[in-house]
Amino acid sequence: MMMKIKINLVLVAMVLSTTANAAPDVKEGLWEIKSSTTMQGVPMTMPAMEHVMTECISKESLDPKSLMQQQGCDIATKNGNGNSISWTMKCQQQGMHMTGKGSATYQHTSMKGRFNMDMSGGGAGGLSMKTVLNGRYIGACR
Repeated sequence: MMMKIKINLVLVAMVLSTTANAAPDVKEGLWEIKSSTTMQGVPMTMPAMEHVMTECISKESLDPKSLMQQQGCDIATKNGNGNSISWTMKCQQQGMHMTGKGSATYQHTSMKGRFNMDMSGGGAGGLSMKTVLNGRYIGACR
């Protein structure tokens, strides 16, 4: 579960950051980010894991490169086009190797995104995780 929270923080940093090619229209303030994650490759069928977090977002508050390095992750590619962004990443964490790709689109006070990650090593075998993200601006930061 801790790895899921760390991955969600990485996702928030990625989807709310700007790129060299584009600066998505994201309203600064308090955001609610909901994620729904399903996993494949585990010994039993698991229901989707739901997670909701709130984060005070400013265009300067998140440095995705720094956060990614803290999590043992590197951004392999990152592309922006208007209000959409896509990326691929690689991580080494607790003996596990992870590769992922995702995309997100913004509408000033809302965002939608997807993220897929494949994991191997660390005694866990091959796991696949699919996450759907929905975010919305909920007001000024407190």
